[in-house]
Amino acid sequence: QIDGNPRTTFVREWVRAVARRYRNNPKIVGYQIWNEPNTTLFPENTVMGVVSDAANYVEMLALAHSTIKEISPSKLVLNGSTTAINQ
Repeated sequence: QIDGNPRTTFVREWVRAVARRYRNNPKIVGYQIWNEPNTTLFPENTVMGVVSDAANYVEMLALAHSTIKEISPSKLVLNGSTTAINQ
């Protein structure tokens, strides 16, 4: 992990690579950062610390936003949707 932070590692190792790969692809208009960060059904949410602390998700979203905007200023960056209340 980079700096002992799984969210930083995710952004630097995965988000950055994806943004670079698709930066010139006109079919990709934006990126959703994570999905359902509030559910315990996905073990990675616990590893990332986003289930127990919403600030961790906001940190990851902000890191991803700045990383994507450096690579592709015109691409959208969207927050992940939360688990539906009826689930």
